[in-house]
Amino acid sequence: MKKIRNISLMIALALLSVFCLMSCAREAEISAQSLPPVPASVVDVEEISWYAGGVGVSTTTYYYGPTTNGTQGQNVLRWNEAEFFLTVDLDSGQTFTVTPQTSADGTNWADLKYTVEQYAAATVATTTETYQAHTVTRQTAFTADGTEILSIPLYGKYMRLKTEVITSASKVTPTFKLILKNK
Repeated sequence: MKKIRNISLMIALALLSVFCLMSCAREAEISAQSLPPVPASVVDVEEISWYAGGVGVSTTTYYYGPTTNGTQGQNVLRWNEAEFFLTVDLDSGQTFTVTPQTSADGTNWADLKYTVEQYAAATVATTTETYQAHTVTRQTAFTADGTEILSIPLYGKYMRLKTEVITSASKVTPTFKLILKNK
């Protein structure tokens, strides 16, 4: 009788151990799904030629992307990162600024911003540190011909580019290529 009880206890402990292991494995799977993506783990990429053409004198122009519905903007809901390759041909004395914007509804737009954090050390009898945070608009300004990359995390549902030509008597010729990544 004692032998049967020991066997029953061992079976119960084995089943409990298996249940605990399965439960822990399921919890680890759920936790892994909620973690941010591992760097260099791109699972999907889409490349889009957004625009190539001339922009008028001293104007603000909005580019919504080629796969848009009217002026709603490029749908970026399934992507986490955008890399814009911006190539611009300017005359001397021109300034051309590119600012990405995002929207939740395709109607109300906000410039993409990021926060710069820094500590400033001040010495007065003892060393103290002061925390400072500045909000900066993500943008690229061209004052000469060239190519720049603007890599941005994506927020909202739609995205567009706002461009501004300043101090110009002739056209600016921009070319925008967009690579959307899902990590």
